[in-house]
Amino acid sequence: MDYYPTDLFTSIVDNRHFITNGLLIKKVFLQICSALNYCHEHGIYHCDVKPENLLLDADDNVFLCDFGLSTTSTYLKPNICVGSSYYMPPERISFDNAKCSSSKIRVKGHKSKKMCSSCNGDLWSLGIILINLTCVRNPWLKADKTEDNSYYYFTKDPTVLKQILPLSDALYSLLSQILQVDPKKRISLQDVMKEVSSITSFTNKGPLSKVPPLSKSVYEEFSNPGDATGKTMSPKQYTYMDNRRMDKNLYCTSSSDDDDRVQEEEENDGGSRSGSLGTLDTDTGLHSSFTSTSCDSDNESSKVPNKFSLFEKKFNELHMSATSLTN
Repeated sequence: MDYYPTDLFTSIVDNRHFITNGLLIKKVFLQICSALNYCHEHGIYHCDVKPENLLLDADDNVFLCDFGLSTTSTYLKPNICVGSSYYMPPERISFDNAKCSSSKIRVKGHKSKKMCSSCNGDLWSLGIILINLTCVRNPWLKADKTEDNSYYYFTKDPTVLKQILPLSDALYSLLSQILQVDPKKRISLQDVMKEVSSITSFTNKGPLSKVPPLSKSVYEEFSNPGDATGKTMSPKQYTYMDNRRMDKNLYCTSSSDDDDRVQEEEENDGGSRSGSLGTLDTDTGLHSSFTSTSCDSDNESSKVPNKFSLFEKKFNELHMSATSLTN
């Protein structure tokens, strides 16, 4: 098993590793994007992207880990709270009928259901991580306007972000495209990478107020890191030491055959909130959040039989490992 000395959370909060180094922020963030893009291209959605699930080696290369909540479902039901509260997109906490548009998904042999994109959920988490890297804090406890005042005012006026965080105009512009309440209006992951590579300031003052744009060669180097020999990292077989533990923690909420039959139909509609996340920490700063459960007692995933064999097969086909995710 590979060993990595630290994670992104420790590097941001305890070591203050990024507060003066804009280039390092770009490198790390682009590698996170590259890892997620690799997963999404192969039909895997992490659903719990946060600093604690991003490991770093001695050269500050990033390795995405903990796929315990990941899914191969392209869409998830609104209000299914999969993830960690600080990084969870609003549609998984309290779907806003007035601000969000869902998709009506038809699967052969089943009734149409209102669903939200799994890919766009991961994208929201990326936006919060970008704030962590540049501002060393979280903008809100969770994206629920009924329980969090900061998020409530953000939904009324997105420029509130510039009042509570030292964001440059360029970073605010990017975040306003990522942190769209309506998941269908969020910028694509590829466009996020392009914007970050060309941005010239992260904050309105201090060391991160001036950041050089990346040349094409540096962009490629950051997005596709090499190993110690300078060679591009190659995929390794992704295996687990204990399949019994894996059986309990990993599940797949739809089969690939179902995905082939999915038809999307635009619909401006939403669901209503049910249940709650339980007790939240009162610290509004960046710290370890561990809410990885469902708000909905009628959790769709709990009704689905364990499909680990399909999940394992998909991983084996991809020859995926923590190393391969950075390619």
